[in-house]
Amino acid sequence: MTDFDGSNAYFRPDLNRAASHKIHETDLKIQTMVVYLAGVHLLGILHNRRRRRNERNHARLLVDMDARMSDISQEVENCELLLMNVFPAPVLARLQNR
Repeated sequence: MTDFDGSNAYFRPDLNRAASHKIHETDLKIQTMVVYLAGVHLLGILHNRRRRRNERNHARLLVDMDARMSDISQEVENCELLLMNVFPAPVLARLQNR
């Protein structure tokens, strides 16, 4: 069933290599295999949920960044209009040339 060199000594210490092609008492029990399978699936589910959460957070940050960038662009335009209203044209030209 499961024939991994590193894990056989840990999970199946009484495994008879000569008779390993047949299912007998030293093989993993069905309940143990179900527990291992459920554990692996649980780890996979947790991994996928973490990846989805990270992707969702990244998408949310991109949307927030776009909104903030549009706000900043609008503020820059408003500041330029304010400078045009406050300073006369020659003074504004000298300030912009600095």
